[in-house]
Amino acid sequence: MVVAIADNQLPFARALDEASQIRLLGCSALVSAEQIRQALVDAIQRAWPGPSGYGLTDGWGAARVTSALLGLQRPLQLRPATAADEALLLRWANDPQVRAHSFSPDPIAPADHQRWFQAGLADANRMLLIARDAQGCPLGQIRFDCQPPACAQEPREALIDLSLDRCARGHGLATDLIHMGLQKMQQAWGSETAAVAMVLAENLASQATFSKAGFHVETHNNRPAPSSTTTRWC
Repeated sequence: MVVAIADNQLPFARALDEASQIRLLGCSALVSAEQIRQALVDAIQRAWPGPSGYGLTDGWGAARVTSALLGLQRPLQLRPATAADEALLLRWANDPQVRAHSFSPDPIAPADHQRWFQAGLADANRMLLIARDAQGCPLGQIRFDCQPPACAQEPREALIDLSLDRCARGHGLATDLIHMGLQKMQQAWGSETAAVAMVLAENLASQATFSKAGFHVETHNNRPAPSSTTTRWC
């Protein structure tokens, strides 16, 4: 149930009401206590199912605003992703800044993401971890996809992918996330597993992040040179 307290809230509230995300009762100056009471009674009697898209919010909005304004609540922790993280990860993946620096910049369809996500949860060669602050608020993800070695003399590799919620950017979290993720990866797959990141050449922020995390641009003579649009970090 929503009661708008300012006129500028009404257009957005009406749009959410039309999409069945909320039940808008009107502006506070025109809504009485009896109307609120009756609306609650009606919702109970009619078993209103609630918002049709709980993925629009996960209840951490206020915590994310606090993190963006005041800094992150440390210590940070990593936990394995679960089925409940599907909508959150899709939102992060479709963030415009994330898509702009992706090898596939088009938005990801929910059905495609669902198939990919569910397959990944069952894949022993994929490690998907969620970063959260001291209060449990999810701030980002790091993923390792283990690849077979190119030849018997080389170690197997784990390709890295990471992204941060908008509230967590600009706080130096990406480097910490890489270090913490590498510890988890090596605990699971052994210290001989080599971590590798493929980064678009124009993605200067990610290039700087991996450099700060101790990675180096690969110049191994036995490997084909990266394309002009990508840089391989290891």
